[in-house]
Amino acid sequence: MERSTLTWYFKYYHVVEGENRIKKRHREGIDVTLKNSVQIGRPKAELTDAFKAVYTEWKDGRITGQKR
Repeated sequence: MERSTLTWYFKYYHVVEGENRIKKRHREGIDVTLKNSVQIGRPKAELTDAFKAVYTEWKDGRITGQKR
């Protein structure tokens, strides 16, 4: 086997192992977070009455999202 081929195999192995370590650490962190009942991601947005009113108008076709 050529030296350049061996070098390529070694570099590929090193990259794959690094990716596997990162995935494993991510999974461990997610598992600990879920075990401790910590919320993951953005908090849910609260819908205001103004938003609900405008949404209803939009759904009814009284307003559009485009300029006329």
